[in-house]
Amino acid sequence: MKRITGLSFLMVLFPFVLGMGCGTVKSVYRTSAGVAKSVTELVIPGNGKEDGLRKRVLVASLMNRAGIKEEEARRITGSFVELLRKDTDLLVNLLYDVDTPDSDLSSPRYGVVIDPELVKKADVMGMDMLITTTLDPFDVRIKKSGIWPFRKMKKLVDISISMSLIDITYGTLLLADTKTKRIKTDYDAEEGQENRWDADYAILEKKALSMLKDYSSEIRDRLDSQNWTGTIMLLQDKTVIISGGKDIGVTEGNIFEVFDKGESIRSFEGKDYFYLGPRVAEVRANEVMESYAIVAPVNSETLVDGQLVRLKR
Repeated sequence: MKRITGLSFLMVLFPFVLGMGCGTVKSVYRTSAGVAKSVTELVIPGNGKEDGLRKRVLVASLMNRAGIKEEEARRITGSFVELLRKDTDLLVNLLYDVDTPDSDLSSPRYGVVIDPELVKKADVMGMDMLITTTLDPFDVRIKKSGIWPFRKMKKLVDISISMSLIDITYGTLLLADTKTKRIKTDYDAEEGQENRWDADYAILEKKALSMLKDYSSEIRDRLDSQNWTGTIMLLQDKTVIISGGKDIGVTEGNIFEVFDKGESIRSFEGKDYFYLGPRVAEVRANEVMESYAIVAPVNSETLVDGQLVRLKR
C-alpha cells in the first residue's frame, strides 16, 4: 500500500539544504553529519523507551564508486544485510541495482549524496527507514618506509565506506558517516600505477566487513532506542488506516496517540514540512492487516490525513 507522501525529497526539514547535482543522478541533496544529528534531535523527540514495534528498513545495494567487480559489491551488500537482520526488531529489505553517482559529484565523505528517487521509492514501498552505502574511490599514495639504506617504497591505500540512515516518516538523516581502513602494500615502480590499487578482494572484504560491523551496531542501537512512528491515511470511503500492521507487531486493541503538525519549515523548493506537534487524539486498532491497520478515534475526534501516530503504553 502506498504510504502518505509529502516527504518526497530528502532533508526537506533542513532549511539549509544545498542544491542540485548532475550526471546520471539527476537530483541530489547534501548535508553534513553534524547538521543532520542536531536537527534530527529537535524534530524527532523520543522518550528512550522501546515500544515493541518493529521498523521496516530498506537497504539500497552498495554504490560502487571504487569500480570493483559487481559480484564483490553484491557480496559486501549481502554481508551488511545479514548483520542488520540479527536484530529481530528490524524488517530488513534489500533493493538491488541502485545507480552509482557519477564521479564528478562530490565525495560522500565530504557531504552525504543521496538520490531523492531512492527516498520516494522507499516511501512508496512503505519503508520506515532507508540505508544507503557507498564504497568511495580508493585513496592511493606512495610513501617511503624503513631506515636508509634499507628504505622501501610502500603503497598506502585508504578504503572508505560512507553510509546514511534516513527516516522516511520525518524526512531526516539519523546517521551520516564515513569510516576508513588503511592498508599497506608493496609498490612496484615498473607498474607505473602510483595512484591505483588493483583490489585484493580478500583484503577488501575483510576491511569492509570490519567497518560494516561497526555501522550495523550503530544503526541497530539507534533504531532500537527510537519509537516507531506511523502516519494516518483517510480513504475515500472515510475509513481511517495507519501505516503499521501485523508485520511490525500491531495487534487489535492497540491504542495509538495522534500528533498534529507543529511548526513548519519551508524548503528551498517552497514546500512546507512540519515538526511533531501536540497530541490531539487517540485511535484504536480495530482490524489489523499485514501492512496496515484500520483504526477509529477513541473519543470521536476529527482526524486529518498525514497526522503522525505512536503506540501508547
